[in-house]
Amino acid sequence: VRRARPARVVRVPALAWLGGAAPLARRQLTELWRDRRRMVGALGFSLLLNALVVGLPAVATGASPSGERDPGGSLVLLGLILLVPVLTTAPVSLDFRRDLDRMALLRSLPLSPFTVTVGQVFSPVLVIAATQAACVVGLALSTGTVPPRYTAAALLALPPLVWTVAAVENLVFLLLPVRPIVPGTPRAVFPARNYLLAIVKVLALGLTMGFAAACAFVLWIATPGWIAAAVAGGIIGLVLSAAAATWAAAWAFTRFDVSRDIPA
Repeated sequence: VRRARPARVVRVPALAWLGGAAPLARRQLTELWRDRRRMVGALGFSLLLNALVVGLPAVATGASPSGERDPGGSLVLLGLILLVPVLTTAPVSLDFRRDLDRMALLRSLPLSPFTVTVGQVFSPVLVIAATQAACVVGLALSTGTVPPRYTAAALLALPPLVWTVAAVENLVFLLLPVRPIVPGTPRAVFPARNYLLAIVKVLALGLTMGFAAACAFVLWIATPGWIAAAVAGGIIGLVLSAAAATWAAAWAFTRFDVSRDIPA
């Protein structure tokens, strides 16, 4: 009798450097890995957008009248890649949105609200940031017109940018919880509520991006002609925005009432 070969088990790293948030983040990543169909579906929209953006070498490698390759098109595409996370964090809902029915358990954990929020937000940030980083590197290697300093700046800006967007998504969800729509399940749709949620998200993201731009402008004024200072200021602004958005989401988590705020 031939014995079936045991399935190869791929374990998610312990992520001990996350401290108390590690078990929450590891559970989310383990669930995503075990449900590969869901993982492919969650990343499908992101990959499609990136394929459209990165798959335009004719724009990125356009020649100037002098016959030299113009990096302007590739820098525009690099900026578009940085904007894609704003559209693709919602499908990868490995956070409070997925654990709506586990809120009572999350509230009972012997962890601070900030630690719980970090553990819940880490997984979608890791997945989206890794996808976008691969696209940034792919664009730089395929076109050869993206200066290394811009590639490095984009890779440094991606984690706090994606973290800010994910934290804002969770903040809005905790303040105005909506049960995710399960395919094939009948459910009433309220367009006005969805529009309100979209407006709140846009306003919150606008404030955070404006703060990051203000930090970049201040350092650019303080060091005339030094573009690297402006880039550093923008990254610092994004890091501070990510921290503030995480704190706000943690505050909303403390105010979440499992007896009243969980929709039917």
